[in-house]
Amino acid sequence: MHRLLIVLIALVGLLPAAEGDAYRRVMAAVDGHHNRLPGSPGWNALADSVESVLRDGGLSPERLTYATLVPKTLVCKLEVDGVQVPGLLAMAPNGVVPPTSWGRPVEGPLVWLGGGSLADMRGLQVAGSISVLRMDSSNIQQVFAQGAKAVVVVGADASQWQAARLFTEAPIASPRAWLSQSAAEAAGLTSNSGTPRVAKLHIDVRWADAEAADIWAMIPAAAAASKERAGQTIVLAAELATSGAVPELCPGRREAANAALLAELALRLSQQRPDRNILICFLGSHYGGQDGARQLYWVVNKVIRGSKEDDTIASRVVWTDEQIAVQTRRLDMLSKSDLLQQSGDDAFWLRERIRRELTARVNNLNYDYRHANLSAKELSVKGDTAGAGRLDADAKTIRARIAKLNDMRRQIHERTVEDAET
Repeated sequence: MHRLLIVLIALVGLLPAAEGDAYRRVMAAVDGHHNRLPGSPGWNALADSVESVLRDGGLSPERLTYATLVPKTLVCKLEVDGVQVPGLLAMAPNGVVPPTSWGRPVEGPLVWLGGGSLADMRGLQVAGSISVLRMDSSNIQQVFAQGAKAVVVVGADASQWQAARLFTEAPIASPRAWLSQSAAEAAGLTSNSGTPRVAKLHIDVRWADAEAADIWAMIPAAAAASKERAGQTIVLAAELATSGAVPELCPGRREAANAALLAELALRLSQQRPDRNILICFLGSHYGGQDGARQLYWVVNKVIRGSKEDDTIASRVVWTDEQIAVQTRRLDMLSKSDLLQQSGDDAFWLRERIRRELTARVNNLNYDYRHANLSAKELSVKGDTAGAGRLDADAKTIRARIAKLNDMRRQIHERTVEDAET
């Protein structure tokens, strides 16, 4: 039985010393491509280049092909006072739910909110608006909570951690799009003019079928290796695909550099074989719960454990049908007024999810409440009584919302609805 050693590589710092012909060929293949979504010209160019480089170096690359899903934009259009703004792109999904305007354009006053803080919102009509935020804003959920119909994010000056705050793992559908700084400035979206403007956003992104593949090659252990070490395998892996905050605009040069470095490293290892087997793998995608890695390690585990497990297509169909039946029951429960009184595992699961969602909302509002109070005190110390008064009013509004949510939490706990009509 083989023992598997998994090694994660992040050797970007070694690139200058590792630039050889293989590295340069792979990097040249990604030039000119805006993304590498599976099935796209960019993905195909990188995959073909990697495969060609490995084969020319004397290795025997293979493809583990599988079906996956990618977000596909059908419509992404912004109009301001009837004039279309060019360059608009859809943002990445929230969890598994892509951005959408639910089959029709959403319309409202256009509002520039900058960072989207409560101070930025003060005096502006956020409820019912098409709000515009900076890319580095961490307040997109707060903006939607204040009633914005849609959000357009502007610019690219944000770290990966700041960009991550524009999303949630919860499957929440919302109209969200991105625009470059220059396009936003040209359209006058980065300021609030004296004349109200009306915006209309239509966005429709769907999951589409695509074909991806893990490209792999085995470098056998040196002939002089001990039996113990020759029975071990080191896995070196890098990504082929990209998936960023804006899927259609994600060149992924750093990820491409990792793939190029791995190709270069594979050729060098094949010339100086170590005393363990080396499995070189370029993972094809990761949108579907790291599906490229799952495909690879499913096969590896089947080889290690043998084929005693019942994992046929027929058994998967049975499992899938069972999961569909579970979700159908849960949807039926949600449509009934006695959900809190129902018993059983499904009812308990639904109540727990509702409780957790309410708790999360209260936690977020508690943060906003504290921020408003501290800001009000700061303005009061500076003598800005008007500003402090506005923040005090904001804090009271937030506190009322917290009280309402806490009352809903109590009703969930007591499993009784006291205000069903509202």
